[in-house]
Amino acid sequence: MVSLAIINCGSGNLRSVQKSFQKLGAIAEICDKPEKIKTADAIILPGVGAFSQAMQSLAKNNLI
Repeated sequence: MVSLAIINCGSGNLRSVQKSFQKLGAIAEICDKPEKIKTADAIILPGVGAFSQAMQSLAKNNLI
């Protein structure tokens, strides 16, 4: 089973993204910890429309 890290950048409906991938059989976890993201098979950075705000959040959480 594939392990997915859905990066929590502080906006967007991440729970819907998570449920969609779980329905497809993946282990999908919303996370904001670099150590969790590094162990995932794949990383999802959901589109948010306000990319500069998302980048600020990623930088704040040391995820860049």
